[in-house]
Amino acid sequence: MLDIPQLNALAVVLFIALALCIYARRAANGDLGIPPGPLGMPILGNLLEVPGKRLILIGDIRLAKELLERHANKHSSRPVVHYIVSYSSTPSI
Repeated sequence: MLDIPQLNALAVVLFIALALCIYARRAANGDLGIPPGPLGMPILGNLLEVPGKRLILIGDIRLAKELLERHANKHSSRPVVHYIVSYSSTPSI
């Protein structure tokens, strides 16, 4: 007969196995509720699928804040978007 700790361990293992089976079945059907994306490699994920991108790690918090706050226009590659907003002087009903 199994002791209480052994029954608990068996219940945990069975729960994890059941959860993995349900996840695998939903993943095979494409029913995970998330948008489709590239399949990742185990452990590495999609790290190898980012061609031509440079990664810079900054270990100093002051330098990181300076780059992000003061020099954002120089270091970001996003285009600047200008908005033109017109307001009418008559209230809308």
